[in-house]
Amino acid sequence: MIKFMYIYPSINFHHSNMSLVLKNVLQRNVPFTNNELEYVYSHFKELKITKKQHLFLAGEICKLASYCEKGCFRKYAINEKGDDVVVDFAIEDYWVGDLASLINCTPTPYNFQALEDCTMQVMAFADWDRLGNEIPKFKEARRRMELKNHDTTMALLTFEKYASVEEKYIHLLKRFPGLPNRIPSIHIASYLGIKPESFSRLKRKFAGR
Repeated sequence: MIKFMYIYPSINFHHSNMSLVLKNVLQRNVPFTNNELEYVYSHFKELKITKKQHLFLAGEICKLASYCEKGCFRKYAINEKGDDVVVDFAIEDYWVGDLASLINCTPTPYNFQALEDCTMQVMAFADWDRLGNEIPKFKEARRRMELKNHDTTMALLTFEKYASVEEKYIHLLKRFPGLPNRIPSIHIASYLGIKPESFSRLKRKFAGR
């Protein structure tokens, strides 16, 4: 097993009792037996990340399968001008990270920063990969989760290519209800590709949705 503290010396990991939230996530993909579920969960560690701390940085390999139990993240890149460009967000019940980096062991071009204090359930990729060979049900659960992630990402890219700013904002509110009240407006403005003052007008227009 990879030693977490060696990979991320600034982050503290803790053993914890089984998260009911994560248990339901695993069970809704494949019906595990209690023993299988306990064994899979024994490889997860609870990770606390404070607001503004990064889970992964651009140029690193994402070596953890990371499930967000509580909190909010932004996924962003740095453009040629040195500006942050927000690509997406993640809140409760989202897996946080770059799936391609995790599976292919390649550096991610993205940064993943906590916008709130967060509680995560994480597993080293070495265990994530090994459990798939040990437990066929876990391999199937992984396949379904990874396929869903891929399909969702491709659908979002297609939508954003043709959607107007207002359509993108409405879609964002559907995906992340209440997000504008949780994080600084500058991050949503960056995601929409507009200036903060333009987003303030847009936010007022759609207030209450």
